Amino acid sequence: MASTTGASIQTLTDGRLTLKQAHLEYLELPPDNLSIDLTFGPDKCILIHNPAKREQLVNEILGNVSIIPDEEESEVELRLDSVATNVPVDEQGRLRIPELFLKFGDMLPRSCRVCLLPRRKSGWLELRTESNFDAWVANPDDRWMRILGRVLREARGEQREQPAA
Repeated sequence: MASTTGASIQTLTDGRLTLKQAHLEYLELPPDNLSIDLTFGPDKCILIHNPAKREQLVNEILGNVSIIPDEEESEVELRLDSVATNVPVDEQGRLRIPELFLKFGDMLPRSCRVCLLPRRKSGWLELRTESNFDAWVANPDDRWMRILGRVLREARGEQREQPAA
């Protein structure tokens, strides 16, 4: 996976967005078939995927799911598979966000400043309004520290702490 320059603030104009070359490289899109998949992500963001990698991720997650998925598995299926929409990207990285993703104005208005955030572990880009990103950065919570602590312990091979009884 190619690296990116980190968070990128850009302008969404009448539902049109231009991905920078670094973002196209990060997504590892095949040059002969430039298209992306869009899905709904957490915290009022939209996820931009390499279609083949999204499909692979869905198969990894849902491949071991029982016939009747639990609530979390069902949510993953709905967000990453059922509403996935393939969108063509031209040679300059331009794309048009489909109406399905624009109709929730507070999530993504037709025209606004947006922030693109590369997510290394999943390989997708998060698309957030600039105000959504600013609110997220300005309001950290203890959840971040708990998550970071758990991830670091697991990366170091330490045992997970058990909650006090």
